[in-house]
Amino acid sequence: LKATNCLNGYHLLVDFCNRHEVDFELCGKLVVATSEEEKPLLKNLYERGQQNGLEGLKMLNKEQLSDYEPHVNGVEGFYVPQTGIIDYAVVSAKLANLLASDDVELAYDHKVVDIRVNTDIVEIITENKTIEASLMINCAGLYSDKIAKMSGDNPGVLIIPFRGEYYKLKEDKEH
Repeated sequence: LKATNCLNGYHLLVDFCNRHEVDFELCGKLVVATSEEEKPLLKNLYERGQQNGLEGLKMLNKEQLSDYEPHVNGVEGFYVPQTGIIDYAVVSAKLANLLASDDVELAYDHKVVDIRVNTDIVEIITENKTIEASLMINCAGLYSDKIAKMSGDNPGVLIIPFRGEYYKLKEDKEH
C-alpha cells in the first residue's frame, strides 16, 4: 500500500508541478551497498522497486557507481530515476492559493482535540473553535494517524516519523 501510494503520489505531484509551474528537480537517487554483506539486501530492495512499478532502475557495479557520483564509496548499487527534490513550502503555498480561489477556508495553528462525524457534517473541535464542514481532508502530516482515529477511522498503521535534510556544499568540499 505504501509503495502504491508513493508511486501514485509521485505521478500526481509531478503532474501538479508541471501544470502549476512549481519548480522541482528529478535528480535520481543511488542506493548503495557499502559491503559484500549488504548486497543481498540491495538486491531485495531493487526487486521490490521493480515489483512496485518503478521504471528505469539500473543495477550498477562499483565502477558504474562512480559514473553517477564520483565520490561514492560502495561495492554495488542501483539508480532510481524517480527521486527528486522539491520545496514543499512552495507546493503548499500554491495549493493554498488554489483552494482560496475556490472559497475553501484553511485553518492554521488549530490543534484538533476531537472530531465528530455525523451523516452530512463533520465537526472538528480545536482548542480555538469548532469548525463545521461537509468534508474534512486530513493532511496532518505526522499526526495523520491520530486525526484519522479521532474521526472514527482505523488506518491500521502507525506513523513513525523521519525526515531528510538537504545542504548545499561549498564547491571545494563537494567531495
